[in-house]
Amino acid sequence: MGDLQYSIKIHARARGVKISIHADGHIVVTKSRRVSDAKVAELVHTKKEWIFEKQQEMLSRPKKYLAHYTKEDFLQYKKDALILATKKVAQWNAIYQFPIQNISIRNQATRWGSCTKHRSIQFNYKIVFLPEYLVDYLVVHELCHLKQMNHSQDFWDLVGKTIPEYKTYRKELQLY
Repeated sequence: MGDLQYSIKIHARARGVKISIHADGHIVVTKSRRVSDAKVAELVHTKKEWIFEKQQEMLSRPKKYLAHYTKEDFLQYKKDALILATKKVAQWNAIYQFPIQNISIRNQATRWGSCTKHRSIQFNYKIVFLPEYLVDYLVVHELCHLKQMNHSQDFWDLVGKTIPEYKTYRKELQLY
């Protein structure tokens, strides 16, 4: 564990310091203008073991799903992702019967899906690269947010109604 190389990003709304480890192992420290570079270096040094562990964790994750995708990739796979999501939402919503306003596909950096209070569900286009059982889990997860807009026990009970292995799938999805 030699000296760690990292980039510093100054963010106007940052409060304090945040250390992020990217999928390729690169370290980015986001800080406010008030925090000196010396304080950043001190924090990085004190968090060295944690950073090294997280780097190893990130580097051991499957690369296929964490690789950098271009805008062209998004445009190429967006239609396939919408077809897949629409089919899976119809399949699982036949059980739940929740009213849905809209299904859309996004190029999200940190989310597989999201749901709005306006009953719209968004999915990351990279769902086309997931195993089918994880797509099923993801779709059920977002559908259940139409009834429970939180992660309460009631929400998880609703997910578990059709995906009893949701805890295992949730952990596995985090690896991607």
